[in-house]
Amino acid sequence: HVPPFVESVIPLNDSPNPRNTIVQVNFSEPVLPTVASGSTAGGFENMSVFDTGTDINNNNDDKPVAGIFSISNGYRTVEFATLDACATNSCNQKIYCLPGNKKLAALVKSATLGTNPPLALDQNGDFDGIVDLSGNSLDSHSKTDPAALPDGTADGPPFDDYSWKFETTDEIDLTPPVIEKVSPGVGASLVPLDKVVDIDFSKQMMF
Repeated sequence: HVPPFVESVIPLNDSPNPRNTIVQVNFSEPVLPTVASGSTAGGFENMSVFDTGTDINNNNDDKPVAGIFSISNGYRTVEFATLDACATNSCNQKIYCLPGNKKLAALVKSATLGTNPPLALDQNGDFDGIVDLSGNSLDSHSKTDPAALPDGTADGPPFDDYSWKFETTDEIDLTPPVIEKVSPGVGASLVPLDKVVDIDFSKQMMF
């Protein structure tokens, strides 16, 4: 009965970012893929990215950004990509962009609790927020300090909903990543059979 929590996010809170930045959420444990992935066009609402209402001209939008939430990394990472094809990369693949020059926000919803918290309310095999593989609802904040780390209990929405804000510029980042270091190194000898292979990239990578 240990609820999941958000370990890290991209973009960082209050940071400026190129338009083609991928929104990424990393959970403390595997979460149920059926409630943590989907398309906004298909009505998926357990996670969302939206305008907070202000662009560089102070125009008010306040609307969800259309896109797809995909789960990976052993069900521990969810990434959001929009449907706005804005450029192509060096491999001639499409790049998708967030709205430019915007103040955006992202939201991860906790699930309504059942009669035995932190277990969420099972709604005919479905849940109305993020749960782990055991059905425990998302835990986001301490009861005494909303900015603190999760307190190990689930209180349901809206208290345990997780949200943060960030900004986009008009820039589209077309600089490809490179491999900076590998371990074991090229030509290494006497490498233990249980050695983990590490690859360090020059930039943050999608899972």
